[in-house]
Amino acid sequence: MIPLDGLHLRLLAAVSAIAPALAILLYFAGSRSWRRLRELVWIGFGLGFAAAIPIAGIAGLYTPAILAIEPVRLHALAVAFLGAAIPEEVGKFLVVFYFMLRHEDMRQPLDALVLSILVSLGFATIENLYYVFGAENWTETAMLRAVTAVPMHATVGVIMGYFAARYATPQITGRYWLVAMLVVPTILHGLYDYPVFAVQQVMATDPVHGSSRLAEFQMIFVLAITATAVTAITGVRTLLADPTATTPIPFPRSNDDQKRPGTPSITASGRHG
Repeated sequence: MIPLDGLHLRLLAAVSAIAPALAILLYFAGSRSWRRLRELVWIGFGLGFAAAIPIAGIAGLYTPAILAIEPVRLHALAVAFLGAAIPEEVGKFLVVFYFMLRHEDMRQPLDALVLSILVSLGFATIENLYYVFGAENWTETAMLRAVTAVPMHATVGVIMGYFAARYATPQITGRYWLVAMLVVPTILHGLYDYPVFAVQQVMATDPVHGSSRLAEFQMIFVLAITATAVTAITGVRTLLADPTATTPIPFPRSNDDQKRPGTPSITASGRHG
């Protein structure tokens, strides 16, 4: 038996951190129900993975200024929204809007839900690898992120996918779906991160007496998780109960043209509809 050294253990921890995301990826890639989306599932995951790299680079330009903020709550809000939620959700939004919703293999609004989840999981995968290999206590980091960060990204991806599906539905009008597709996941993501960063800041600045100040942030964390889960579940149930969610979408994708009565469209097979 080959002995496990530090590198092997860290690789094992990294695998455990990304295993939930890979399991969901393999489920959709191998499911007969989503066979026609198999290629796009891999593309969505890969684009989400790749998008995290430039987003991290851009956020890194102003991260030192954010970290210099001293008040605990303001520091946590800045890191949670400016350092994490806003750049990350903008990156996912751009991938879903400019690549997934415009791809010819996306045939019905419900597909947007699946593809948004995979984009989010691709993002979560590279983020987990970064945290695991960059943390001193990497075993604890890997376990925590496997059971918290991956489900959070997936759930927020469900919410983004719900609004993307609504926006892509030919029978529904209104660009507010597009705005909600970015704004709602960003708010929920930031509210999830805020108490986490606040606790880190409290314990770093006052490790002796800091534990007495944690109840406030723990309550916010529970409320954020609950709100995110309820929103995601409600969105999925709404889509599954709505016949328009499986209505064929014209191709090429032009949402304005879809909603304009009498506009000819081209299907994925190239025929005018």
